[in-house]
Amino acid sequence: MKLCLAIVLAALCGCAPTMQTIHFGSDPPGARIYWGNGANEDFAQPKGFLGETPFDWTVEVNGDHSFKAHGALVYSIFVPPAIIFEARPPAEATNLFVQRTVFHGGSIATGADKAPERIFFDLHQATNIVHAAR
Repeated sequence: MKLCLAIVLAALCGCAPTMQTIHFGSDPPGARIYWGNGANEDFAQPKGFLGETPFDWTVEVNGDHSFKAHGALVYSIFVPPAIIFEARPPAEATNLFVQRTVFHGGSIATGADKAPERIFFDLHQATNIVHAAR
């Protein structure tokens, strides 16, 4: 009986979610950050509002510290799901650009991108998609 209880407790302790805090920043401050996921980069749309920079966001990650792609449909076992973050300039700002950062989940052929400690958006840059380094 004690052995069964020990096994159940060990299993429950091993299932505790791994949480990670990510700091979001931007130049200029005040960017509105949205996130979303999808079967790939084309289907991933920013749906959820996270906050205005600068702020910290705590998210549940996988054991390897990659993003969990909750609710993302799987297009193929060879095409990893995409997790996107989009920074939109403050409403009153001019001459600034929307920025987008893409992270990929794992697939049969590739490992998943790790969730970083910081994500920074430079809204002065015209390039709007930044891929996470693999």
